Amino acid sequence: MKVMVVLLCCWAALVAVDEDYVMYKDPIQPLNIRIKDLMDRMTLADKVGQMAQLDSSAITPEIIRDYSIGSVLSSGGSTPSLKATAQEWIAMVNSFQQATLSSRLGIPIMYGIDAVHGHNGVYNATVFPHNLGWEPELLRRIGAATGKEVRGTGIDYVFAPCIARSKIGNGAKMHSNHELVVDFLKNSLNFRFIDGLTYLVVKNAIPMSRINDAVRRILRVEFMMDLFENPLADDRSVNELGSQEHKDLATEAVRKSLVLLKNVENADEPVLPLSKKAPKILVAGTHANNLGYQCSGRTITRQGLRGNNLTTGTTILEAVKKTVDPNTEVIYNVNPTTDYVKANNFSYAIFIVGETPSAESKGDNLNLTIAEGGSDTIQNVCN
Repeated sequence: MKVMVVLLCCWAALVAVDEDYVMYKDPIQPLNIRIKDLMDRMTLADKVGQMAQLDSSAITPEIIRDYSIGSVLSSGGSTPSLKATAQEWIAMVNSFQQATLSSRLGIPIMYGIDAVHGHNGVYNATVFPHNLGWEPELLRRIGAATGKEVRGTGIDYVFAPCIARSKIGNGAKMHSNHELVVDFLKNSLNFRFIDGLTYLVVKNAIPMSRINDAVRRILRVEFMMDLFENPLADDRSVNELGSQEHKDLATEAVRKSLVLLKNVENADEPVLPLSKKAPKILVAGTHANNLGYQCSGRTITRQGLRGNNLTTGTTILEAVKKTVDPNTEVIYNVNPTTDYVKANNFSYAIFIVGETPSAESKGDNLNLTIAEGGSDTIQNVCN
C-alpha cells in the first residue's frame, strides 16, 4: 500500500511538471520546434498583432499587452524626454517589454529606433556625418559604434543605413502621399490594419497561410535575437553613449568627408592652412555657433533642431577659439555689414553658412541657393 501511494505521488508530480513545461520557452529545443509550438498556441489576433509595429509616442504598455504587438519604434522625436538619459531610455523600453511579458503568451517585442547618423535621437549620443560612403571600413566602425550606443539605451533594433534614391520612378513617394495614404486609404476606405486584416482573413480574402508565413519570419528573428531568454535591458553599456572613443571616430569621419573645393587664387599663394597667430579673426554666418544646424536633420527630432541646448558637441566658433593662439582676438558676428568688415582690421574671415535642418521633403529646394541670408553674409564679407 505504501508503495502504491509513493508511485501515485511521483506520477502526480511528473504531471504537474509537464503541465508547467512550455516548449517554445525552452532554449534547448531546436528553433523550428520552438516557433511551431508557439504558433500552435497563437490566435489570429495574436498573429496579426505580431505583424504590427507602433510608434512609442502613440501607445501605452497596456496596448502592447492587449493586442500582442510585435514591434515598437521610436521614430524621430519619439523620446522619453528631449534630454532623456540612457537610464530613462532603458526604463521606457523595459516598461513596454514588461507589459507584453505579462500577456498570455509573453511574446517579447522588438524595439527599434532610427539611428541613421549615430544614435541621433538620444541626447548626449555621438553624432556622425549623415549617410556617406567614402570608406567601407570606416563605415563599418561607425556602424559598430552606433550599435554599442543603441544597446546602451536598451534598444536592439536599428533602422539604418538608409538609401536615398536620386530619382523617384513614378512621381510622389507613397509614404508621403497624403492624398492616397490619409484621404483615400484611411478616410475613404476607413482602413484599420488590425481590424482590416483580421476581417480579410475571416472572409478568406487573405489565406491563413500568408499570415502564418509572415508571423513565422517575425518570430524567427525574435528567437534568434535571444529576446525570449533576455527580454529586459540592463545598464551595463550606458557608458558607451557619447564615449570619447566614439567622439574621436566622429572627428575622423568628419575630416575624411569634408571636400575642399578651392584653396588658391594662384598656385604660389594657397589660402589654407590659416595662421593660428593672426591678430584678429572674423567668424560669421548662421551656422558658426549652432550645433543644431551643424548636426542637420534627424537629430533629436525628425526635422532636426536649432541652437545649442538639445544636443552636445563643439560648434565651429568654439573650435576656432580653442585652436588659435591665445593672443588672437576672435570676433563673432552672424551677419556683418560691409562697413563693419572694413572698419575692423581682420586678418581673415571665416564664414559658415548652409542649409537649415530638415528630413524628407521638408528640405526640398528647387533653387541652388543658400538659405537664411547666407549669400548676403558672403557678399558683405567678400566686398
